[in-house]
Amino acid sequence: MASNIKPCVDHPSFVSHWAPNPSTERGDNLVLGTHPKESKIIYPSGKFIVVRDVKDPTDVFVYRGHNSKTTVAKFSPNGFWVASADITGKVRIWAWDNPEHQLKIEVFGLGGAIKDLAWGPESKRIVCCGAGSGVNARAFMWDTGSNLGEVVGHSKRVISCDYRQVRPYRIMTGSEDHRTIFYQGPPFKMDHSNNNQHTNFVNCVRFSPDGSKIATCSSDKKVWLYDGKTGEPLSTLGEAAGAHAGSIYSLAWSPDSSSVATASADKTVRLFDAASGACTHTWSISDSPGVGDMQVAVAFCGEQLVSVSLNGNVNMLDAGSERPRDVYQAHQGAITAMTRSPVSAGGGAAAGKILTGSFTGVLCAWDPATGGAKRCTGGKAAPVTGAVHSNKITGIAACSAGVVSVGWDDTLRLAPLDGESGSGGGPVFTASVGTTGQPCGVAANADSDLVAVATNQGVTLLRGTTPAVGLSATYTPSSIAMAPGAGEIAVGSKEGKIYVYETAGDELRETKVVDGHRGEVTCVAYSPDGTLLAAGDAAREVTVWRAGGDWDAEVRGLWQFHTARVACLAWSPEGTYLASGGLDENVFVWNPAKPRRRVHYTFANKDGVEGLAWLSDGVVASAGGDHCVATWDITKDISVFDT
Repeated sequence: MASNIKPCVDHPSFVSHWAPNPSTERGDNLVLGTHPKESKIIYPSGKFIVVRDVKDPTDVFVYRGHNSKTTVAKFSPNGFWVASADITGKVRIWAWDNPEHQLKIEVFGLGGAIKDLAWGPESKRIVCCGAGSGVNARAFMWDTGSNLGEVVGHSKRVISCDYRQVRPYRIMTGSEDHRTIFYQGPPFKMDHSNNNQHTNFVNCVRFSPDGSKIATCSSDKKVWLYDGKTGEPLSTLGEAAGAHAGSIYSLAWSPDSSSVATASADKTVRLFDAASGACTHTWSISDSPGVGDMQVAVAFCGEQLVSVSLNGNVNMLDAGSERPRDVYQAHQGAITAMTRSPVSAGGGAAAGKILTGSFTGVLCAWDPATGGAKRCTGGKAAPVTGAVHSNKITGIAACSAGVVSVGWDDTLRLAPLDGESGSGGGPVFTASVGTTGQPCGVAANADSDLVAVATNQGVTLLRGTTPAVGLSATYTPSSIAMAPGAGEIAVGSKEGKIYVYETAGDELRETKVVDGHRGEVTCVAYSPDGTLLAAGDAAREVTVWRAGGDWDAEVRGLWQFHTARVACLAWSPEGTYLASGGLDENVFVWNPAKPRRRVHYTFANKDGVEGLAWLSDGVVASAGGDHCVATWDITKDISVFDT
C-alpha cells in the first residue's frame, strides 16, 4: 500500500517535502484538523492530504492515496488513525502511527462530495456529511463501514457535522437549508431540528471538548450556543447585530471549553468568552485590498491558534498580538515551472532562491537552505507580489536584471534580484511587457540582461523587459534555452527539431537546425560550460548534443527510460550530472560520461514532474502536479556511476 501513497518518502535518498498550502474556494469554508497529542495540523491540498507541524513547518508529510480532489481529513481521538475524504464521496481510513501509513478501509461515505467528518470519542465511529443522492449525512463504523442509524432530515447539502466526545453520544449537523439538526444514538436518529437561529448557510458546527455546549456559525454573521446534551438553543456570541462584519466560515473551541474562536470573511479572527458571550480579542490578518485574506478556517492545535486565509496562507495567532506571529505561504496548485536564481551581491529577496511558478499564476521564492514556506520570522519563502500573473506560469529564468517569468496571461514580468521585499517577504514584480503569442518558455542567464521568450508565434529577444528583436517562426516553438554568456539560444519545436540562433547584439541569426528527435522537443538545457545541450522530447527520450560545430550527439538512443513525455531538465552546478523529470512522475539522474548508468527516483511528484533545480552539487529538487517540492540527496546513489 505504501507504493501508491508516499513511495518517495520511503526512498533513502528522499530528504524532505516543501509543503503546499490548503486548497480553498471563495464562499466556502475549510476544515482544519489537529492531532490530539502532537503539534500537527492536517488539511486537504488538491488530491493530497498534508500533515504539518506548527512548531516546525518544514516537518511535513504528504499522503497521496486519493485519486480525486480531497476535501477534509481528521485524526482519530487516539491519534493512531486518519480519516480523509474526497469529492467522489470516498472516505479512506489510514494509519498515522505506522511508517507505511497502511490503508485500513475505504468506504463510500456518500454519493457526492464530502464536506466534513468527525470521529467518535472511542475512535470507532465516524460521521460524515456533504452532498449525496438523497442522503447528505451518514454515521458508520470505522472498520466495516456499516451504518449506525439514519442521519437524515436536511433538504440541502450538509456543510458541517460534529460528534460529542462524552456520553451520552450526540451528533449535530448544519446545512445550506439554514437549519441545524440534533441526533441521539447510536444507532443515531433525529431528535429535533433548530429552524430559527440562522438565516443563512450554517458553515460550522462544533461540540465543546467537555461536551457541555455546541457552537454554530453562519453566513448570517452570527454564532449560536446550544446545550451539548439536549441540543436546545441557549444564546448568541457577540453583539446582537452579529459577531463579525462578514460571513463566519469556521469556529473552534479552546481546549478548556471556555472560549470560542471564529474566522470570518471580514479578514479577522475573534475570540469570545463562552460564558459571557463577549469578544475578548481580535486578530486583524491584513489591511491589504482584495479577498485573499478572508479567513476560512480556524483551529486550536493545543494552545496554538491557527487560521487559514482564502489565499491558502496558514496563520499562527498568539494571545496579545493583533497580527499573525508567523504566516506560512506556498502554492495551492500544480507547480509548472522551476529554477534557481543566482546569488547576487545585494542579497535581495530573490537572490539565491529556488523559484517555482504554479498553474494558478503564483510565483514563490524558497530558501534552499531551509525549505518550507515560513515568513515573518525567518523568511524561508514567500510569493512574489506586485503585478502578478493571472494564469499558468510556463517559464522562469534569471538574468542580470532580475527574475523573469512568462505565463498564459501572455505577459513577461520582471522582479529585480536585489529589489526590496514585498509585504509577504518575497520579491516584487516591478515591470512587465506583453508577448506576441502564448509563451511556452523563457531563457536567460546571470551574465547578461538579454532575455529570450518562445511563444506559439515565434521568438522574441528582450533586454530586461524592453523588446530588442522579434522573429516570426516557420515552425512552432515548444521550449527554449540560453547558453552561458548569452551568445546563443536553442529553441525546441513541436516538429521535433532544435533551431540554434546566434545572438549578435540585438539580432538573432540562425546557425543550425538539429534534427534527430522522434517527437516534440519539450525541454532543452545548456550545460554550465555551454559545451553540451540536453533535450527531452515527447517520445520519452533524453538526448545530449555537442554544442557548436556539427552538433553531433554525445548521448543518443540510450536514455529512453521515461514512460511518458520528458517535461524538464536541469544540469548540476558543476555540469557532471543531468536530471530529467517526466509526466510519468519519475526523476532520473544521468552522467554523460557514464551513459549506461542512471539513478532513478520513482513517484517523485504525483501527477507529473514539471520542474527541477539543483540546491547544490549533491541535492536536486523536483516539483510538479502534487503542489510540492521534493528534495533528493543524490550523493547516496551516485556510486552507481563508479561501477
